[in-house]
Amino acid sequence: MGSIAALRSLCYTELGEKMLDYLLHILLYLYVFLLPFLPLTLGGLTLPVSGDIMLAAIFGVYSLNLLVPAARRRLVTAFRLARPGMLEFFLILMSVIMLGSIAYALEKKLALSESLRFLSYVLLFLIIKYSYNSFSFLKKLLHSYLLSAAMLSVLGAYQYFFKPDYVQKWVTAGGNVVRVPATLGNPNSFGAYLVLVLFPVLMLAFTQRRHLSGLIYGCLSLLLILNIIFTGSRNALLGLILGCLMLVVIYNWRVIMAFILLAPIALFLPQVSTRLHDIGNVSQNMSRIRLWQTALKMIKDHPLLGVGNGNFVSYYDQYIAKYPELAWEDWKRYPVHNSYLKVQSELGLAGSISLAGILISAWLTVRKAAKHVSDPFVKSFCIGFLASIPAFYFMNFSDNLLFVPKVTAYFWLMLAVAASAQVQTTNELV
Repeated sequence: MGSIAALRSLCYTELGEKMLDYLLHILLYLYVFLLPFLPLTLGGLTLPVSGDIMLAAIFGVYSLNLLVPAARRRLVTAFRLARPGMLEFFLILMSVIMLGSIAYALEKKLALSESLRFLSYVLLFLIIKYSYNSFSFLKKLLHSYLLSAAMLSVLGAYQYFFKPDYVQKWVTAGGNVVRVPATLGNPNSFGAYLVLVLFPVLMLAFTQRRHLSGLIYGCLSLLLILNIIFTGSRNALLGLILGCLMLVVIYNWRVIMAFILLAPIALFLPQVSTRLHDIGNVSQNMSRIRLWQTALKMIKDHPLLGVGNGNFVSYYDQYIAKYPELAWEDWKRYPVHNSYLKVQSELGLAGSISLAGILISAWLTVRKAAKHVSDPFVKSFCIGFLASIPAFYFMNFSDNLLFVPKVTAYFWLMLAVAASAQVQTTNELV
């Protein structure tokens, strides 16, 4: 009791307030920068640090920070300036539905784990939006993200040209082409990560083209595009095309001239032309088609509540035994590779409605920020993210990207930055 009282007394001091704020800022910067590289491996030694552990540390420090009167006042002020809207409503509703599904899930630990992970993103969103919305903090957070993306892209280029042993399983027959996964474990996940970050970087390159920083962002944009090609992900290539079209509509139609010039050059690259041609290859698509057909069978049997959060894989083997024509090779406990079918099959109709509400509200939130945010750097980032969102939504039709931690975490982080920037802009006007 004495130590708790001492800790509480420290929190009430100006020094304690600054220490907690500083520590929380550092943890958030490190989380954004390090997440793709976790767990860390140094000299063959794997350090027991994961994204979940870092999130737990962030939530722990934030809980202490709430003991600080100034922090509580800042939170109350933010709530007054930007009352929770439809996005917060649907995020909380989805969390409740996920937690409720544990009661009827076949594998309750799996349902609990996925529910807590989603809830952690909701909490992170709320913390950034309502407690830390200075432009100085947001820009440092975004720079941490961009530095991390740059390092991943350099690693991707290294994997493509040098084909180290640990990526050999992604080398095509004949050894001529390697699909780079960077540190995300799968080229498709890496491709989605790149599509999310590319368009904000492109916008920074456009808006800062008269400065040295514009040249730096231009070079990073080129590196990100090359890495999308290096992933060999058909989904990422389609996301790239859709995002480019969205950027033209959102920002400036003249931007399309750059893409018209670059597109024919890209089509001469075998890795691009071959993978785009494979989009219509029925034999390559059949595995996903059978997964989706399995999901539809599951949805037909459990239309209202689903089978429980994360439990598609728990029932997959049962459905393959029941419908052997849907089997593919010797796959066991395989994910559905479609975020929307995953949610409907696991959480039922209420889950799908909640997800639709989240996705629509998220886009509207970023659109509002892109129009009204006062800081030029953050505003450019939000405009680019506005182009990334439809591409990311589209890519979820053929992958569970909303549930891949090292990908979806950045979707929620950028959404939080946009929402927080809007709060800060409103605060400046008051």
